Amino acid sequence: MYDLKLDRTGDLEISDTGDVMLTQSVRQAVEIRLRWLFGEWRFAPEAGVPYFDRIMVKKPDIEGIKQILRTEIMAVDGMTDVKNLQVVIDAKSRVATITFDGTADGENFSEEVLINV
Repeated sequence: MYDLKLDRTGDLEISDTGDVMLTQSVRQAVEIRLRWLFGEWRFAPEAGVPYFDRIMVKKPDIEGIKQILRTEIMAVDGMTDVKNLQVVIDAKSRVATITFDGTADGENFSEEVLINV
């Protein structure tokens, strides 16, 4: 299934010719979900990724972080598998790079998501 493509800032992505771009909807939903900060949404404060409490800390538990991220990814409708999940944290610049191979709606894909907090 396809959806309107959003750029890294959340705005609609428009081609040089002015056309609205499309993307695979599950992949985009995963990226949006991983960018969602814990407590950010007023109507569901328990939703989101605990970047400040569990990930961007002095001594991060990488295996625990992978489990948190795997749970968030698999919560997206259509996701059926996550493999090769890697997390690289640059505490100084407060950037987490998340890469993984996934399967959604029978289609395999690789994804990289950069999180700036």
